[in-house]
Amino acid sequence: MKGDGERGIMEGREKETGKTEKRRLFATIWQVLCWVTSSFLKVTCLIAFLLMISALFLAGYHYLLNSPYIRLERVTITGVEDSIRRELLELSGLRANMTLLAVNLKDLRKNLERHPWVRTVEVEKEYPHTLTIKAVPEEPLALVSRGGLHYMNRRGKIFKSVEAGEDVDFPVVTGEPLNEGGGEEALRLAARVLVILHDHGEDWMKEEISEVHLKGLGNVSLYFRDLPAAVQVNVRDMEQKIGDLARVVAHLKENQRVREVKVINLHYRDGAVVSFKKG
Repeated sequence: MKGDGERGIMEGREKETGKTEKRRLFATIWQVLCWVTSSFLKVTCLIAFLLMISALFLAGYHYLLNSPYIRLERVTITGVEDSIRRELLELSGLRANMTLLAVNLKDLRKNLERHPWVRTVEVEKEYPHTLTIKAVPEEPLALVSRGGLHYMNRRGKIFKSVEAGEDVDFPVVTGEPLNEGGGEEALRLAARVLVILHDHGEDWMKEEISEVHLKGLGNVSLYFRDLPAAVQVNVRDMEQKIGDLARVVAHLKENQRVREVKVINLHYRDGAVVSFKKG
């Protein structure tokens, strides 16, 4: 009898333990469901809030795009002459009644710098109604003879072909290296020669230079309007040879022999060699 009682007690305990484990399982499942439901509601509320904020932002942005309070009323362009200013306005793509907020500065700058006579542009919005454009114009240093005439700047870059009626009172860059594989390097060498003449040469060198004829290995022949001679020099020696050229020409003028000169060769380390016309 005692054994049967113990078995009954054990069975009762096992049943109670099973019920407890079921209650714990149900409790765990319920907690998970509550957490999932709570998280879902939180995420849903967050998404709804973000959508509401986005809608308000878009509505506000749309209002500002059409708001009369920041409407573009004035465009100021500085740094260029009137004719280029009008062309820049046409290139800008700006429309009547648009607002400053609708102006994309990056695209506007890109459009304006397409103009051949403009090197760089700075664009700034001045709220509520003004757009300021500061243009830096291209300045020709010389004309390049390469399949026609082209303008070249101080950096040795061709920026525009010469058209009828445009100013051609500039030195001309010529020579076979312009049409070869190193044509761009040849242009930079020619620009360097002209810049050295402008920055370090005497007044007559700056004003009378008419042609820079490029040869191989950096050699050039310079031609001046009032000097009937070819001045031969290497670009790498140009700055050091400016003084020699000035002294030679001064001596020739002093002795009234400048019209008899055929070549002034500055390739020599000390001084120069002068060749005279026969007769």
